[in-house]
Parts: sequence; C-alpha cells; structure tokens
Amino acid sequence: MRSVAAFALTLLGAVVGCSRPGASGDAGADGAPGPAPASPSASAATPDEIASAAPSVRRRDVSAAVGSGLEARRSVVTRIEADPILSANADALRKQHGGALPAALAVQATDLGADRRRAIVVASERKDGTLENPMLFVVDEHGALLWSKERPVAGIKPPVGPLAVAAGPHGRFAMAVCDPPTSTVALRLWDGDGSPFADFSVLDAKACDAISLLYWPQHGWLVALAAGAETRAQLVTETGGIAWSPGRVLGARFRTIAPVTLASDSPSSFVLVQYSQSPGVDRDVDHAVAFRYDANAQPLWPAPVDLGAVRRIVPGQERIALTRTSDGVLRAMLAGGLTVEIRSNGETRRVP
Repeated sequence: MRSVAAFALTLLGAVVGCSRPGASGDAGADGAPGPAPASPSASAATPDEIASAAPSVRRRDVSAAVGSGLEARRSVVTRIEADPILSANADALRKQHGGALPAALAVQATDLGADRRRAIVVASERKDGTLENPMLFVVDEHGALLWSKERPVAGIKPPVGPLAVAAGPHGRFAMAVCDPPTSTVALRLWDGDGSPFADFSVLDAKACDAISLLYWPQHGWLVALAAGAETRAQLVTETGGIAWSPGRVLGARFRTIAPVTLASDSPSSFVLVQYSQSPGVDRDVDHAVAFRYDANAQPLWPAPVDLGAVRRIVPGQERIALTRTSDGVLRAMLAGGLTVEIRSNGETRRVP
C-alpha cells in the first residue's frame, strides 16, 4: 500500500533532487557535500530538535518570522513566455515533463522573507485534480535561480495529490501534500539553502480533494484539507508541535468540494472563507461565507458571516482569493466579479 511513511522517513535527511546553479545536486551552498542521510529509524523530528534548531517563537524575532498572513498566489499558465521566471527555466521544465511542456501549468508562488526571495512550485494538473511532475524553484528578488528541486514530494509515488506551499520563519519554505490512496497529509520543511529541515504527518482524512496552507507568523502552519463535503484542519507550531490532534473540523459543509482560503487578520486570529449553502433559508443558492477563529480553532464570531449569494460557481473557480488592504481588513474576490471587504469585527461591505 502506498503511504506517506517514506515521505516522513526523509526527516532531516539528504537533499533529494536538489540543484543549484553551478553546484552538483548533492552539494551545499558552498559546494561542500550535503548532509548525510537520516537514520531509517528517524520518522519524526521531536519538538526539542526543532526548538534547538530554531529560535523559540517566544523571542518574537520579527525579522526572522516574516510572513504576509496570506496564502500563496495560485495561477494557471498557458504560455511560459509570458512569465519571466518560468521562461528562464524553460529547459528544466521541459526536461521535467519528458521534453514537451503541457498545455497548462498550475503555479503557486510565495514570498519567503525580507530578502524578497520567492518559492515557486510548477506542475501539470490532471482532470482528477492530481498533479504530475511538480518542480520547485527558489529565486532571488531579481528572479535569478538560487536552487531548485526536481522531486520536492519525493516519497510519494505519482500521481501526487493536492499540494499547497507557504513560507516559514527564518527563510524556511513549507509544502503540504495529500497522498490519495491513504488520504494522509504530510508537511515538509526546507531551510533557506534547500537543505531538508523536517517532515510531519499532519492529518488523516477520508479523501484528498483540495488543500490549503497558511504560514501564521508566531503560531506555525495552518493546514486545511477539503475531504468530501467537510474541511479538516491542523496547526503545526513553529517548534514542531501538533496543536490540534487529531485535527479540527472547520468551516461549513457543502453539497460538493469546497476548497477553503485562509488568512490571518490579526496576530491572534485567522479567517477562513469558502463557498457553502446559505446559512439562512435560501437553500437553493450558493453563498460565500467567512469564519474567524483563535489559535485553539475556537470561533470568534457567534455565527459565520454571509458574504453574499453567488448564482453560479464556474468549475475551477471554487477557491476564493483573499487579499489584505490594511490591518484587520481582508478582501474576498468571489465568482462573478463580486468583491467583499471583511473586517475583524464581522462587518462586511461590497467593494464597487
């Protein structure tokens, strides 16, 4: 049976499929040999190991704990020539896909820190939502390649289930991926130079339909998995703890798959938005709804906030995009061109 067990066994292990310009795949940033493989008995990094490798979150090192409080930007690219970074790495992408690029590439991009590095994951998406040939690029502020990984989900056999990417403290990079046969979610972390840092088994669910990942500064990584009509979530702390074992059911049920979008609206709270059936009597119309939670996944609003009716959700647009306009103010871009502002006190307004 396929499992993410192999994914977890690479904890703190050798760099898998990692390359840097001018260096061999197993070399460190200075050309020295990379770290030795982890012992096969290492199936999880302990909280003490994580804490010893990174300053405690209680230090509140603002320069190190960089994060926008928003998820990675998602897009579909049909012409890599229109994207300078993808175009500059076209040869590597063609090699990754057997010599010819697919008609469309699913792209996720996230900023990694104050030095303006970016991490970009590129893959081809199958009709069933699984991914083929995901590849990871980390570039500097000018778009120049710093390092890449041809197999960022090594340990999970293809096709790969839904994945999501996020930043982390101290320049780290994170990826959450769901393994379809086992419906198990794993979280993988890398250091800023591409060295593996830690892997975690995060959630067990009923399905791998859609996944979301948010780095919440000074709290950790929020992982949310749409599994059928419900959403299960987990918080992995910056010191390696599993905060909500065995996970929390958040958001609302829906008649179909409803990917959620996460954003932190304050240092102590986060907002989840998704499409759902109306919380009122209008059961035949889909609505967008918002929830607000604290660090224990307890609701901070007495009821979900209705962002408005959406008469038709186009396939492929089930995920709501969120941006931030100011502290405590988010904007949700809904299907049909509707934009709604959400404030931390639960007030909303439509944006012309």
